[in-house]
Amino acid sequence: MNVTLRRWRTGDAAALAKILGEGDIHRTIADLPQPYTEKTALDYIAFCINADVNNFWSFAIECDGGLSGCISAERGKNVYRQSAEIGYYIAKQLWGRGIATAAVKNITQFIFENTDIIRLYSAVFAENIASIKVLEKCGFDFEGTLKSAAKKCGKICDLKLYSKIK
Repeated sequence: MNVTLRRWRTGDAAALAKILGEGDIHRTIADLPQPYTEKTALDYIAFCINADVNNFWSFAIECDGGLSGCISAERGKNVYRQSAEIGYYIAKQLWGRGIATAAVKNITQFIFENTDIIRLYSAVFAENIASIKVLEKCGFDFEGTLKSAAKKCGKICDLKLYSKIK
């Protein structure tokens, strides 16, 4: 299995829309438009291509030559400017194959080697055990539970906060 991160291309829109057309993915990530159309995907890709490369990094995740998901990091503001939050998702049919773990390791290395970011963190839904395992495998430390920190699918949810220091 060969997992790589690469810049987005407009030709990724149809595959991205297909990945995010799967309802189960939306249970575990921040809210995105639904239905997630090819136009929505094109808008996101254009945003990524034109983003400030000092503050936002988004990559297509490829596994064995096919688009498998997305991973991004966004720099904090003001006193949080040397921290960045990461988020990621993988196509449902590829869950459980280690792709997310490889992608998180790759973006962590990229951010720490190419930016002045010293802290990466991710706040995941407490029920998202798979994502928690990914972060733990990548050496992220559990910092605590953010009680009633998010609303997802009409329900108030706890988040688990994980971080990795350079």
